[in-house]
Amino acid sequence: MAFSFPAFSYIIALIVDAFLIFFSIFHVIAFDELKTDYKNPIDQCNSLNPLVLPEYLLHLFINILFLLSGEWFSLLINVPLILYHIHRYRNRPVMSGPGLYDPTSIMNADVLTVCQREGWIKLAFYLLSFFLYLYGMIVVLIAVYMMQVKQEVAGKLDDHNSFRTCQMLDCVPRKAERLRSSISRAMRSHVYAAVLLLAVLKDACGARVLGLFPHTGRSHQMVFEPLLKRLAERGHRVTVASFFPLKHPPTNYTDVSFQGVADIGIETVDLSWFEGPEIFLKIPLAGRFMKSLMEFHVLADMAIGICTKLVDWPPLIEALQKDYDVVLLENFNSDCMAGLLHVYKIKAPVVSLLSSALMPWTAERMSVMDNPSFVPNLSRDYIPPLTFWQRMENTFLSVYYKYWFRFMIQTKEQYIIEKRYGRIPALDELGKNISLMLVNTHHSLNGRKVSPPGIVEVGGMHLDPTRKTVPEYIEKFLNESEHGVVLFSFGSLIKTASMPKYKEEILIRSLSKLKQRVIWKYEDSPEEGNLTGNILRVRWLPQYELLQHKKVIAFLAHGGLLGMTEAISAGKPMVVVPFFGDQPTNAVAAEAAGFGKMVSYMDLSEEALDAALQTVLSAETRMKARQMSKIWSDRQNSPLDTAVYWTERVIRWGHAAPLHSEARNMPFYQLALLDVAAAYLAIIISVIVAIWFIIHKILRLFVREGKKKIH
Repeated sequence: MAFSFPAFSYIIALIVDAFLIFFSIFHVIAFDELKTDYKNPIDQCNSLNPLVLPEYLLHLFINILFLLSGEWFSLLINVPLILYHIHRYRNRPVMSGPGLYDPTSIMNADVLTVCQREGWIKLAFYLLSFFLYLYGMIVVLIAVYMMQVKQEVAGKLDDHNSFRTCQMLDCVPRKAERLRSSISRAMRSHVYAAVLLLAVLKDACGARVLGLFPHTGRSHQMVFEPLLKRLAERGHRVTVASFFPLKHPPTNYTDVSFQGVADIGIETVDLSWFEGPEIFLKIPLAGRFMKSLMEFHVLADMAIGICTKLVDWPPLIEALQKDYDVVLLENFNSDCMAGLLHVYKIKAPVVSLLSSALMPWTAERMSVMDNPSFVPNLSRDYIPPLTFWQRMENTFLSVYYKYWFRFMIQTKEQYIIEKRYGRIPALDELGKNISLMLVNTHHSLNGRKVSPPGIVEVGGMHLDPTRKTVPEYIEKFLNESEHGVVLFSFGSLIKTASMPKYKEEILIRSLSKLKQRVIWKYEDSPEEGNLTGNILRVRWLPQYELLQHKKVIAFLAHGGLLGMTEAISAGKPMVVVPFFGDQPTNAVAAEAAGFGKMVSYMDLSEEALDAALQTVLSAETRMKARQMSKIWSDRQNSPLDTAVYWTERVIRWGHAAPLHSEARNMPFYQLALLDVAAAYLAIIISVIVAIWFIIHKILRLFVREGKKKIH
């Protein structure tokens, strides 16, 4: 089989493009380290400048190959970047050696921002080019093959392999065998009895439980607190390290406070941040794509800042020096605690807790199938089945977020821990030391996924079935509402009072048209609320208690998972105005389920909000919300009881009863069958070459014989 020059060009382009991707990743990391003062500008420029010309020349080399092979489309899409490289190098600072980056000017804020943005754009370009070159190579190879094949050769080769099953027969006489079996059964029964007795005694004494929750979000801790309290009430000795110590902890419950390490995440999001975004964020499709790339970056800064202080936090160090039977660990934006568990040689099994759906970097820790062809990324507003372009974007984001977490968080946290304690294994490996993962989701709302037994859905674990008292002035307002009440809250993290006045006016005009009354959580309200027309603004409200109230008929919210869970539990339809994180995903999930309507905050208008409210307040949507509530609530056990059972199961059996699949420990090339595919490809190519060689020899033989006869 002949091998064409265009195919060769694409293979070389794929190899070179892989190097260019690594160059771009190094470029982005280097400038991020400059921005966070991890390295000085002289060392960093000395590392970056030697890579500039090799990058430019490699990129130029593959385009010369495209020119010679006549691959015009691939050449044309690279021409702008070639021209940019020429322009960039001609206008570089005055320097004695090759390169672009001058240590004397690189720390300028504008220069640093331009260089960092250049790195991200080139990384995205090289990644997209990689898939384009792969597609081009496949097309060229198929074209070459189709040109060479003149006729279809069909054949079937049936290989019948017979296998003999050899059974080893024990030559011990039957009586001796029966005696041996009786002794074996007796020994097994004694062992089982001993193990059962130990488990009972252990439960009777209570297990030693350590909880590590290094995130500052109050809403996150609200999910975990009921489980921690219930474990303490069941006799376990619970030690909890978090930013939110309990005011009235139960017996057996010890708090290790992180207060003072970082600011608490309550009403910290200012809605003015969402006004006047950068120009490229307003570009259709591209803007939304760039927003997805950027919005997680605040999590990295938060994780690094907290880890830097916690590695030397005396109360935490004291707690880590004790022995435990199980560790409950929040799995969100940091693996710092996993590293400290290794440092202090805590071998207890780890139960991972998530207040959201699975983060992009957590699925592989329990070998969950997160195939981007049908599993939407946490930050995307997709509903399966995905279109081709959605799968393209989803695939890129899935890969990007995993590498982003590896290089922007884990690498830096590892540096912080090793600087204090010395060498430790890679955090991406330590992060896999998980026996169980409790996830705050339910498939009726968050979609169906292919998961091992170690992924347990406990969505609604934070809901308290006991009804609490509603403030008297709110209760009076509810009872006087003839047509019902719409509840309006953007949760504990977003400060609604920071909303720009023009958008506040849009909300007021739309809500004022309703015959229903409105309770609005508005932080700058008086103690007893502020009533204007049909709208009562209150500083604080008991959200779940109000959602369960018979007078509340709809919910206007931001799409946080706790509020979504409370709404579906109470059977109340929703208008969702998402902002960031998993909120767009939750909003489209509610809309797809038929009990919600999504409205964009960036494009918020009175007409759009009017239409959404009318849809949600319709009898059809309210009936659908009640139906979804029944489906969501139809479970074998309550979410909290489920979480307690699985946690105590891990306490009983520990590492002896793994709940993950073997895929967790397999390298990617084995998991994706790349080695098998390569072997089959080699076999196919070898067979084709052998057939071509034989046919070629036979044809030459006939030609030679024909010439002899002519002579």
